[in-house]
Amino acid sequence: MSVLARYSDLDAVFMGVTWFGSAGENGQRNYDEAMARALEMAGCERLEDGVTGFGEGLFDALLRSVPMGFQRPVVRKAALEKIGIYRSDCLLWDCDWALSAALRARTALVSDGLYLQRAEGQGYSSRGDRRLEQMASNIEIKQRLLSEARDGRLPAHLVPKLKLATARGWFDLAWYHYQRNERRKALHALWHSETTHFSLPNLKLLARLVRPGGAS
Repeated sequence: MSVLARYSDLDAVFMGVTWFGSAGENGQRNYDEAMARALEMAGCERLEDGVTGFGEGLFDALLRSVPMGFQRPVVRKAALEKIGIYRSDCLLWDCDWALSAALRARTALVSDGLYLQRAEGQGYSSRGDRRLEQMASNIEIKQRLLSEARDGRLPAHLVPKLKLATARGWFDLAWYHYQRNERRKALHALWHSETTHFSLPNLKLLARLVRPGGAS
């Protein structure tokens, strides 16, 4: 709140995360690594000690991944009109909102771990057996943004990067099914990936799927 008070041009401020609990150490390490990669890709600016401001580069970074630090925002009420509210039908609603904020608002990050995250395996949406649902939600988010860019609701220059991000999501799903010997599902996802954004290197997976004795 104090950061928003000091910077009237900011619409939303994300907050860092401190992990605790039986799996807190691993959670903190994974979080720190993910945040370091995202910040490097985002091309941020230092506003003051512990406060980082973002420009358009944040959207590109969050297309790759949305670490938990970007899932915990404080936002001005007036900014919700241009950013939008959480979509209740979206499993990864916090990731979806962060992408919308990166596109439509002026954002910053307070790096201090103000949000306390307990890591005891209690989270419903973070359970390992929901991995498939999470991948499907990720693809839906990217496809929706791609549709909005194609029909003019988002800038047209976003189309190529959104096609790439959507194709990457489909390929990840294809690899997921391949590792589980689910050949038809893997081929279906790979087809969607290649028709969205053709990638010759990714066709190595096709070779694995069609060779005799491959996935069933």
